[in-house]
Order: sequence, then C-alpha cells, then structure tokens
Amino acid sequence: MTKYAIVLIRGDIPMINSIAFLFISILILITSIYLIGIIKLSIKNFVLNVIICTLLLATFAGKTYLMLPIFFIIINILLYIENKKIIVNLISSIFAVIISIFIDTVQVFIVRDVLCINYQNNNTVYVIMHITLLIASSIISYGIGKVIKGFKFNFKDKRSNGKESFIALANVILTAAIFYIITMLIRYYDMSVNIMRIITTIITVYLMLMLATSYLFMNFNRKEQEYEARIREFEHLTEYTTNLETLNTEMRSFRHDYINILTSMSEYIKDDNMKELRKYFNEKIVPLGESLNKKNLRFGLLGNIKIPELKGLITSKVIMAQERYIEVFIDINEEVHKINMDIIDLCRVVGIIMDNAIDSAEKSKNKLIKIALINKKNSVIFIVENSYDGEVIKLHEIFKKGYSTKGENRGLGLYNLKNILSSYENVYLDTVINEDEFIQNIEIKN
Repeated sequence: MTKYAIVLIRGDIPMINSIAFLFISILILITSIYLIGIIKLSIKNFVLNVIICTLLLATFAGKTYLMLPIFFIIINILLYIENKKIIVNLISSIFAVIISIFIDTVQVFIVRDVLCINYQNNNTVYVIMHITLLIASSIISYGIGKVIKGFKFNFKDKRSNGKESFIALANVILTAAIFYIITMLIRYYDMSVNIMRIITTIITVYLMLMLATSYLFMNFNRKEQEYEARIREFEHLTEYTTNLETLNTEMRSFRHDYINILTSMSEYIKDDNMKELRKYFNEKIVPLGESLNKKNLRFGLLGNIKIPELKGLITSKVIMAQERYIEVFIDINEEVHKINMDIIDLCRVVGIIMDNAIDSAEKSKNKLIKIALINKKNSVIFIVENSYDGEVIKLHEIFKKGYSTKGENRGLGLYNLKNILSSYENVYLDTVINEDEFIQNIEIKN
C-alpha cells in the first residue's frame, strides 16, 4: 500500500512521530491558505488554527481516508468563525488542498519510482519530503495569490452577480474531487510505473488546461469590466457637459436680468428718487449679489477636484440640491488628483451618499448640505453632512437590506454602500446621526 506525506498518518511508526507529521502536514495546508492571500489571517489565528486542527485530527489517527475531508470541514468552520465568509474560505482551503496533493503526488512519484528510494520506513526521507512539500506549496500558493491579485479577481466583491465566484468555486471543487479520487486510488491500489506516469501526466495536463481556461475567463471578465467603466465614464462626462450647459443658460438669463436691473435703477436716478433707489438696492441687488457670490464660490471650489468623473457627479448633485431649494456649502480647498479606489465604486458610493443627503435635507426644516473633500498626507477624506428632522435611527439598522424611511423597495442604497466598501481594506466609513444632522465620513487610505 502506498503511503503519502500529506495528512496521512503512517501506522507503522510511533504515535509521537505520527502527531509530529500530522502537525507538519496541517502547517503546510494552513500556510498555503494564508499565502494564497484571498483571506487574511492574523498570526494568532494562524497558530490557533494549526493547534486546533492537529488536536482534533489526532483523534482520527489510522483512518487516513477521513483525514482530508475532516480537515476541510474543521478549517472552514474555524475560518467562518473568524471572518463570516463562506465562498472565500471554501476556495482558499480547496486551493491549498489541491496544491498540496499535486506536489505530494509528484514528489512521491519522483522519490519512489524515479529515484527508487523506499521512503515509507525512512523517517529522514519522510521529513525531507515534508520540508520540500512545505517550501514548494508555499511558493506555488504565493504565486497563485499574485496571479489572482494581478487580475484583480476579487472573490470578496459582493457587487458582482455571483457568476464569477460560482464558476471559480465549481472549477476548484471539481479539481479537488478529481485529485482526491486519484490520490485514494493510488493509495489503495498498487499501480505500475507506467500507470503512475500516465496519471501524473493527466494531472499536469488538467492543471494546465484549468489554468489556461481560468486565465481566459479572468481576462474576458477584466475586459468586460473595463468596457463598463468606459461607458460609465462617458455617462458621467456627458452629465457634466449637460451641467455646464445649464450653468451657461443661467448666465445668459442673468445677463438679461442684469439689463432689466440697470433699466429699473435708471428710472429712479432720472426721478432723483434716492430713497427708493437705496431701498431697491438693499432689498433686491444686495441679496442677488450675495447669492451669486455664493454660487460662484461653490462651483469654483469644485474645480479643485481633478478627477473628471467625480467632479461631474458632485456638480450634478449640487445642482440637483439647488433645484430643490437646498443650501449647499462646499469645502474643497486643495486639489485632489487621485483617490485610491476604483472610480466606478467611488462614484457609486458618492452618488448613494449624496442622494440620501438630498432626500433627507429636502424634508428637513433647515434644508442644508455640507460637502468637504480633505486631502491629507496618507489619505483622502470625503464628508457629507445634511440637515435631518426625525427620530434618531439606530446605526446597525440603516445598513440592513430593505431598510428605508422612504417607503417600500427603497432601502437598498446604504445596504449597497456597505457591500461596496466591504471589498476595500483601505476604506473606512464613519456614520454619525444626531437629532438634527446626519454625517457620513469616508476615509480612503492612499
């Protein structure tokens, strides 16, 4: 009977050695999970997971065929307790098992059939095989993690319709099942060298085909996302152009009003009616001038946003607020050239926050919105504060799916906002609700 290194306990060696090899095998698998990089493990949780898995699996010593399935169940339960994610944990653990089984199958074939070394009763060779497995699986796991990050294939992204994660998970599960079946066949049935070579070749070809199809799928998916990004960018630029045309129309209207103002003033001057002229000036001209100064300052500060898509979006929302007779204050004193966040996600987040602020401010007594974009050394902070009338809402409720104060089927904005931001480890949201104001503070680390 062929014995393999990974999580398979040798029955003919002392129990203390069996526990040691089990510990190393579990260390190899959990190290692979960590290095793939889809999920994050703290050093504390990493050590705890290794110890817990070792102690629990030690009770199944001698039942080799149960080792991998039981490890798979235990590690996914532990990971779920830590991060409350399912698909991400499944993909990471299955990847780790596939990598370890593949490397172990290849090295056993080389040691036993190519080098003709009997490792089953040689603890020194057995230890060397474990060390080799640890190094090789770590390198491959790290490489796979780099490939995933290189293609920006985000398994944690809740914005997708789920097909990417489903295809990836199905592919990985199928591969794991094939590897496990082949490993058990090799373990419990003596096979000739030629058959072993054929199986090893098939496994290698299958892996190459899987990687090739995954590459093509990810590449297609990335191009599709880039195309959608260009479409959205065009829409934002079109909206920005429309807003500029609206401003131009307002300027023409003001020029016409300006002529009428001069005409009306000239009549007072002709009649030498300084008292009425002074009254007309204080009641009509001064408020108009203050309003124009505020508007010019408002849109002038928006010029500090050097990201066209974001500038167009905020401009359109400011105009929307004005049309609803909401006073808008803007504080953007420094130029903002770059924000470390996908532009589509950024615009979606800002759009959701601004829409909620406008809806809330419109219903309030003060009808006020304050917008700030602060450029710090290591981050950019986006703050939206709006007037609010009503009962103080519980923070943990407003981000739930379906929650809304605007009626049925309206409670998806802040829920979507939370889902988008959960895909970023460098973005922090702070929400404050008082009796008369609602504040959303987003900090994006560079």
